[in-house]
Amino acid sequence: MAVGDLNGINGPDLAVANIDSDDVSVLLNQGNGTFAVAVNYDAGDGPFSVAIGDLDGVGGPDLAVANLSSDDVSVLLNLCVVPGSCTGDLDGDGAVNVVDLLLLLGDFGTCDGSPADIDGDGCVTVLDLLVLLGNFGPCPGSGCPWDVNGDGVVDQTDLQQVLDSLPIHIRILGENHWRTAEARSLLGEALTGLERYEEAETHLLDGHAGLDASLPGGRRTQKLPSSIDRLVRLYDAWGKPEKAAEWRAKLPTEQEAVASDPPADEKQEE
Repeated sequence: MAVGDLNGINGPDLAVANIDSDDVSVLLNQGNGTFAVAVNYDAGDGPFSVAIGDLDGVGGPDLAVANLSSDDVSVLLNLCVVPGSCTGDLDGDGAVNVVDLLLLLGDFGTCDGSPADIDGDGCVTVLDLLVLLGNFGPCPGSGCPWDVNGDGVVDQTDLQQVLDSLPIHIRILGENHWRTAEARSLLGEALTGLERYEEAETHLLDGHAGLDASLPGGRRTQKLPSSIDRLVRLYDAWGKPEKAAEWRAKLPTEQEAVASDPPADEKQEE
């Protein structure tokens, strides 16, 4: 067993090598004297020892697992980073999630300087709700790519959260709005984290096509690369490097991103 802060939240977590099941269990610290239910990650044959350390300088501490039967070492790279904050993250926990949605709904219709007045027009309205839904998920640069609700664990609740939000988008905005397309893309991301790759591919491709067809100009440079990046992560996780490379090649370079960045007056919320 090894002890270390794997996700930058609530202090030291636990990593346990399971020699009989050929995997490693990660138990995240809940900050109240308890640990979350174990999430298991595949290792080699007969893992008997695990160590924690930042092996690649990216994303925080990783895991190195010594495998007794296969006489090798498995490296599990950390995809999580310390939470930040972003538009719509009303409680500052590093993710825009159901808690933020409930906070906004609690102040809905008020005009008294509520932090839920995201667009700054003086009142909490449906426009603020749409902004929040558009940013649903971990804040950029924080959390885990497939941890949709930002709780530090990729599990069925991430999938359910996206499933719950998709009908809201369709009901309010319709099938062809770019926010609905983004919700489909996020659903694909959650399915990727659950290793349901074929389903994920369908939603990610449909979501990307919808975004490409419907995104307003001021949003394209922000949203399309994120959609492409979700496809890259899918194919990397699925073990399809050629597909990953094909989509990675579509990501804009830093120079292209700067050149295509719209003027300030085009960056309004739509």
